[in-house]
Amino acid sequence: MSRRLGTAVILLALAASACSGQAGTSTQPALLPPHERDDLAALFDPLVEPLGYRVTRASLIDRNTYQVDAEGGHLALYVAPLADISADQFAAAFPSLVAVFLPFVFDRWPELHSFDVCQEPFNSTEGTPPSLTVIDLTRQAATTVEWDKLDLAGLIDLNQQQGITVWARPTVRDSATWSAAAGL
Repeated sequence: MSRRLGTAVILLALAASACSGQAGTSTQPALLPPHERDDLAALFDPLVEPLGYRVTRASLIDRNTYQVDAEGGHLALYVAPLADISADQFAAAFPSLVAVFLPFVFDRWPELHSFDVCQEPFNSTEGTPPSLTVIDLTRQAATTVEWDKLDLAGLIDLNQQQGITVWARPTVRDSATWSAAAGL
């Protein structure tokens, strides 16, 4: 009888802590990523720095207004190289950068609706530097892709799928690396 009572007390205590919003709350996974640059950079810089990049701009936004929003469903990330690199190097790095984020961001945050990551120029002094490459996609579109099998040619081909945009500024698009992958 005392064993049942002990078990009941433990279960009651666990239920109370889960409902109280105190002890059990910190173990619940976040449904959306952080919404501000510093928090996102803290998460993603360790993943992109080994590739020679850093997060320059980042936010969770409301896709309808393009305003930073803690409950927005779109994660926008911008990365720039740590050193001056060529257009061919931007093109060659693109698949590795995409692989850092996809499908990870959708797996980790179940209420994230869409995502984009853009490569920006090295050491730009502009407030909003021009993006050199972009992949922008919805959660639904992401489920149709075998991310672990993509090279640059495969990424470029994704632009044909609904819900996915893959784009490069002419300086990168005209590079030998991008042109070869695009079959030009």
